[in-house]
Amino acid sequence: ERYRTLAENTSDVIARFDHAYRHLYMNPAVTRLTGLSPAACLGKTHRELGFPPDQCDLWEATLERAFANGRPVHENVDLDGPRGRLCFDWWLYPEHDAAGRVVSVLSNMHDLTERRRVEDELRARETQLRQLNATKDKFFSIIAHDLKNPLNTFGMGLALLRDRPPEEQEALVAELQEDAQRLRQLLENLLTWARLEQGQLIPNCFTFDLRHMIDETLALITPLAAHKQIVLSAAPSPGPLSIRADETMLQTVVRNLLTNALKFTKPGGSVTISARECGDTTEIVVADTGIGIPPDELEQLFRIDAKRSRSGTRAEEGTGLGLILCQEFVKQHGGTIRLESEEENGTRAIVRLPRTADGAPAPERSASEKPLNPNGTVNRAPV
Repeated sequence: ERYRTLAENTSDVIARFDHAYRHLYMNPAVTRLTGLSPAACLGKTHRELGFPPDQCDLWEATLERAFANGRPVHENVDLDGPRGRLCFDWWLYPEHDAAGRVVSVLSNMHDLTERRRVEDELRARETQLRQLNATKDKFFSIIAHDLKNPLNTFGMGLALLRDRPPEEQEALVAELQEDAQRLRQLLENLLTWARLEQGQLIPNCFTFDLRHMIDETLALITPLAAHKQIVLSAAPSPGPLSIRADETMLQTVVRNLLTNALKFTKPGGSVTISARECGDTTEIVVADTGIGIPPDELEQLFRIDAKRSRSGTRAEEGTGLGLILCQEFVKQHGGTIRLESEEENGTRAIVRLPRTADGAPAPERSASEKPLNPNGTVNRAPV
């Protein structure tokens, strides 16, 4: 009785139970949790008060442990109440008579809902800050290494060009052109990535023929395949394949996946792209016969904070930004991207996107914009 004033005014839910799990006492805080008054609970069990069976099972099992063991029992529980799902720190204290027998159990439930919400928010913010910090580190790493080195090479190449005889200048100019192309692609990726991080890139979706876009992309990459003596092809298709998406973003995804496949495929190998409808999604698959990806690296390829440095089959360098951009573009379309790979047995990049939402046909193209070949394939690079 000395502590009744405290019990009547605390926000903790305090109750006393007998061996039959009936309420012997309930403080006013029970109304906030259940909507019931203390008087309505006295002499009744949770089942008699109409609580959900799973909650009754939990209460009775936990009370029985306290009665049987005669020692305090501690649990963290989530319960549904009028204010929604609540989290509690729950203690049960056995009460003994003069002979040491447990005659009742005192229950104290402390509401942890707000504290858990704050903790969840802090964890989410910590994760966000870690990601932002990783993004910053990646950005400076690219500037310090991947951007500086090509510029240095370019400068040295120009210096050498002045001193080379005319017959050697042509080969050196070709190398400088390749360096300039790599540098341009790197800068484009950096600018695109920066706009993504700032939320400035929003998909501009319309309906178009996916297979035509694939043919256009293959035509751009065929010279690279020919240079590496890799067979580049598109799986035969019966006709147009309509999809509603941002064509520029999707072409960037396809181009990145194809150039990645070429990068890690040896001369004499092959890279194939296919597209098909799968239920309510469209699936794009880029498959190669390349060197594959080790299992420990496979899980890190889409992580901005992972440290990766892997050269292609001809020592081609990269920043690791390409796949990250692909993932972001695919996510913005509500799709998924994943990789399947086995070392020395090639890699499959699988993109799944929602199909045309309105079912509208793809817009007609002019005669000059028709696919490169009627069967949907592109020029094969010589082996």
